[in-house]
Amino acid sequence: MNYPVRILYIEKDQDGANAFVHLARDRGLMYEVTSVDTLSKARTELLTRRFDIAVADGDFSELLGSLHDTPSILLIRNQQEMAKLRTSKNRADDYVPKDGQGRYLAVLLLSIQAILDRRATAAPRPPDAGFLHDADATDEGGWTSELCQALFDRAKDCIFLLDLNGRFIDANRS
Repeated sequence: MNYPVRILYIEKDQDGANAFVHLARDRGLMYEVTSVDTLSKARTELLTRRFDIAVADGDFSELLGSLHDTPSILLIRNQQEMAKLRTSKNRADDYVPKDGQGRYLAVLLLSIQAILDRRATAAPRPPDAGFLHDADATDEGGWTSELCQALFDRAKDCIFLLDLNGRFIDANRS
């Protein structure tokens, strides 16, 4: 992956985008983030620049059709929004549940890294990739529940799982 990683962050509330930039900087990640707050600005950016990944609030899901080969992550608010987005013709590469306290930002960083790693190895993306896929299945990239559990348990960074209401489901030792 060429650095810095170029991210297009599309969200009406720029506080979330600013918090993401600060968290990435605090972690020493080399991310160049372009933040926009409207669909028209996002389309303009996509026409003039190439991005490694796009992060968008679920309100901007219609933009997915314009991304072509740019991987995308949608920030969702609740289960109903998730169900609606998963049945649309344009799907994101991942979905991250958004809470009001900014706890989703760490999960977003993990999702970005996972997508970048998948692209770097050129492994095909599972047809319905995302945080809600069946953990007991083996996907096209060979990921098994045992491998995922081992990575989760041995990670040096804190990894935690939240339900769509922001309640903790699980966390690793870190």
